[in-house]
Amino acid sequence: TERKEIADRLAELKEGGGTDLYPPLKDVYRVLKEAKAAKKHVIVLSDGMTEKGDFKKLAPKMLDERITISTVSVGSGADINLMRQIAKWGGGRAYFTEDPNNIPRIFTDETKIVSKKLLVEKQMKPRMRRPADLLQGITPDLPTVEGQVLTYAKPDSQVLIDTEEGPLLAVTQYGLGRSAAFTSDLSGRWSKDWVRWPQYGRFAAQMIRWTQREASSGVYLPKITKKDGRGSLVVDIINQQDIFVNQLDLKLKVLFPSGRDQVVAVSQIAPGRYQGFFTAEEIGDYYLNLYEADSENATYAQVFGFGIPYTEEFANRDVNTELLAGLANLTSGKLLAADGKDMPHLFRADAGTKEFGGSFWPYLVLLFMLVLTGIVALRKLWIE
Repeated sequence: TERKEIADRLAELKEGGGTDLYPPLKDVYRVLKEAKAAKKHVIVLSDGMTEKGDFKKLAPKMLDERITISTVSVGSGADINLMRQIAKWGGGRAYFTEDPNNIPRIFTDETKIVSKKLLVEKQMKPRMRRPADLLQGITPDLPTVEGQVLTYAKPDSQVLIDTEEGPLLAVTQYGLGRSAAFTSDLSGRWSKDWVRWPQYGRFAAQMIRWTQREASSGVYLPKITKKDGRGSLVVDIINQQDIFVNQLDLKLKVLFPSGRDQVVAVSQIAPGRYQGFFTAEEIGDYYLNLYEADSENATYAQVFGFGIPYTEEFANRDVNTELLAGLANLTSGKLLAADGKDMPHLFRADAGTKEFGGSFWPYLVLLFMLVLTGIVALRKLWIE
């Protein structure tokens, strides 16, 4: 994984050498300038003993792009003046410690300070950006808010209401799941005008109802099979009037045991019957999410489960007759019938015996004579 790779590479680092702070700070500026984030903040951890660089020009340039810089000077020999200047030019704070054990606490405190700036508390006029189901019957003239949490909209989300500071209400859908984010509050601290607003109850109810999963409008009769590493889902869909439902534009989202997912096509193969195929080579539990491709009208949707407890080799229960016959032949035995007819004769006393090999006593006598001759010869030589 990426985390393990990062940990392994960090473990290879050894202390020593100098510090060249300016080039990596330029790289950070280049990356963060293109990043979409509500807050962009850099914490520089160093002793300040660095090669020369035009920090006085770079830090204000980053600040113009709303990228702030704080510094942490470590060690008794740190160049505290330079680190303080970088923090000043970058609109951040400067810290100093001689004990490295204080670094986690400094980072935590700095994170708390920066996160507080993600809150904007001032009067703002919301604007309705686009029509939506959860805004039906809501007038475009929305009440003001006194504050909100700064954020940005992800590419697959829709901003329905915003202010000059960013999204106020954004929604998104992933498969059958829906979520809505209202970046102000509904308790009255920032939205007291909303709480008093005559349409507040309708707005809150429609937003909550929109995120809830709709009840199924039919009966599902699924059949899930697997063969040669390929899974198949065949499902019959019947409505509440016991009539087959036809011509649905369905998709099947498969969540694999490894955590990855895949969306596959589903085709109609008979009246009310639909089929989709997916790869089934991983061991574990599969979740099959069947839904309509038109997410705005997902009337027919259902989740099914499917599991593979072991690999194909353990599922093969056929008898290897050829191997058993070979073993019986090598040992002068007999392959018994599977129906058990030969079992009464298996332990009979007159079953007979079978000799293997030949006699060993001549070889033992010869060995004894050779050893005896050697002992006599050694004694005779020793006496002489």
